[in-house]
Amino acid sequence: MKLLRVGTAGAERPALLDRDGTLRDLSGIVPDIDGELLADASALARVRAAAEAPGVLPALDATGLR
Repeated sequence: MKLLRVGTAGAERPALLDRDGTLRDLSGIVPDIDGELLADASALARVRAAAEAPGVLPALDATGLR
């Protein structure tokens, strides 16, 4: 699992790249990927749990995203 911010500059959304290489939307779980999130063990645990639960995180179309 890799945590990412994707989208145009200033309008990025939190995302993760899962084990299968699918880009997943994290915006329903966390508002942003930033230092505050990375320092919060409970927030990271929520992200991990969502990443491991089938169907929880919607896939993102990576076309045109940076």
